[in-house]
Amino acid sequence: MLCVYSTAKLDMSFLNFADIDFIGNMVRRYGDLVNSRETAMKVAGLVSAMDKNPLFEMRTDADTARVYDFVRIYTNIEKQAAENTEAEKKNLNDAEYGLVKTKPIYTHGIGGSNQYLRELETSAGLSLSWRRRGSTPVDGINGMVDVYDSRLPNGSEYKTLFINMYGTSNSEVIPKGFRKK
Repeated sequence: MLCVYSTAKLDMSFLNFADIDFIGNMVRRYGDLVNSRETAMKVAGLVSAMDKNPLFEMRTDADTARVYDFVRIYTNIEKQAAENTEAEKKNLNDAEYGLVKTKPIYTHGIGGSNQYLRELETSAGLSLSWRRRGSTPVDGINGMVDVYDSRLPNGSEYKTLFINMYGTSNSEVIPKGFRKK
C-alpha cells in the first residue's frame, strides 16, 4: 500500500495529473489493490488530506481512527450516490436546474463539485469566482445540498448554484445563465 501512496503522491503533486488520468493510472498500475474508481478516489483523498497536514503520522489509535473515518466518509458518499441514481436524471431540462435547492446539480464528491464550478463561466463568457456559503438539507434529496455563490470579475454577485455532491458522476448539464469554458 505504501507503493500505491507514493505513486499517488508523485502523480498528484509533481505530474499534476488530471483526476481522470490519476484514477486510470492507479487502476492500471495497482489493479489488485486499487480495483475501482472509488478506491482510487479514496487514495487521492487521503493523499490530499495528508498534503494539507504533512506532519500527520499514524502513531496512535486516534490517528488510525482518523484514517478509518476518512474511508467511511467516502464510502458514505458512494452509498448515497448509488441511492441518487434516479434523482440525478430529474430536472435536467428544467429552467430552474441548479438554480434552486430542490433541483440541484449532481456531482461526484467534493472534488467533482470543485471541478464542475471551475469549468463554468457566464453565458456571456465572463469568468467567475465561487464561494461556498454552506449546505442545507432538502426533503426528498439524499445528502446535503451545498450552496455556492458566484461573483463576476468586478466583484458583483452573479448567481447562486445548488450542488449535491452525492452523484454517481459530474452532471454534463449546464444551468441557465452559464456555459462551459
